[in-house]
Formats: sequence, structure tokens, C-alpha cells
Amino acid sequence: MSDGIEWPDDWQEAQNGRGERGESLIWPCDLGTYRFMQGSFVRYVFARLGVGALCVAAGAGCGGLPASATGVLEGAEQFQIYRLEPYGEAAKPGETVFRGHVIEARAEVKDAQSKAKITDIVNRGIRRGDTQAKCFNPRHGIHAVRAGKTVDLVICYECSAVEVGENGGWSTMATADVQSDLDTAFEAAGIPPSKE
Repeated sequence: MSDGIEWPDDWQEAQNGRGERGESLIWPCDLGTYRFMQGSFVRYVFARLGVGALCVAAGAGCGGLPASATGVLEGAEQFQIYRLEPYGEAAKPGETVFRGHVIEARAEVKDAQSKAKITDIVNRGIRRGDTQAKCFNPRHGIHAVRAGKTVDLVICYECSAVEVGENGGWSTMATADVQSDLDTAFEAAGIPPSKE
């Protein structure tokens, strides 16, 4: 390269942004799962920036949802899942809205195993992280209540973002695309995937 920096051998693969299995290599924080991330490029970046900077650059929380949110989701007395209209169109008479999006389909999840599976899928996406786009067109929503504490998740895999609401406070986390897994879990709970 012309900038005078001695780049490691794996640089071309990093520029392509994909590993040998097609996974995104945009600064994931679960470094042990990527063959590429064991290469000299990461040693180079670690030497210059350190692990904290990698996680900040990724925009990912590295550890998934906050523990408080995970606890509410997995032990929820009330756990509702929603398929959402993604573009924020105005609700028609009789339609219900969740966080500004019309609910196209809904289901109540009652068994603990399904709650844990859905929570794990969302967490897996957040742990893997990705680069967030500036859009937000969510197609999935989750509302959970446990002992008076509320967690709302509004999920957009198209734009790689999850809005996390806990008792009125909101944050946004980056997520990898695990939509097909979440669609399968939602379908098992009674919500067919969107036709889009």
C-alpha cells in the first residue's frame, strides 16, 4: 500500500469484510470464533488500539443484552412477540401500535424454553454485532414484563439495530443478521414470517 504502513497478510480479506464462512468481519467482539481474527491483522490493530477500541468501533456491546434485560426476558410472566410493519405507516382504525409501528401479527409466548430460545437468538446477534445503518425499519418486536419491570425490544435486521427499552429508558445496540433464526422461533410461537 502507498501509505507507508506495513499491512499484515490478512488485510485484503479485511477489506472484503467477509470471512471464509461469509460472516461479517467488521470488528466482532467474539474474536475466538473467527479464523481471520486470529491473524496478524488483529494483532496489528490490538497493538495500536486495544480491545476496548475494537468494541467501540464495532458499535456492539460485545456481551449481548444487559443482564437486567435478559433476566426479565427469560423469566417474564408476560412475553409477547410481534411482527411489525417496518416503515412507520399511520395506524388505521382498530390497528394496534408498538413503539410507533403497526402490529401485523402477535403471539403470547408461555413456555420458558421458547422465551429462552428467542432471548438467546437476539443475544447471539448482538454479541456478533455488525455496522449499524442509518435507517431503522423494524420487523420484530418483543414486550416482556417480570415483577413489574418491563423490557421492549424493537429489532431491525435490515439496518443491524436493536432498540432496547428498560422501564422507560432506551438504548440502541448493533446486531448481526440472525433474522432467519428469529423468524423460525416466531413461527413456532404462532407468527408466520413477513412476506417481504
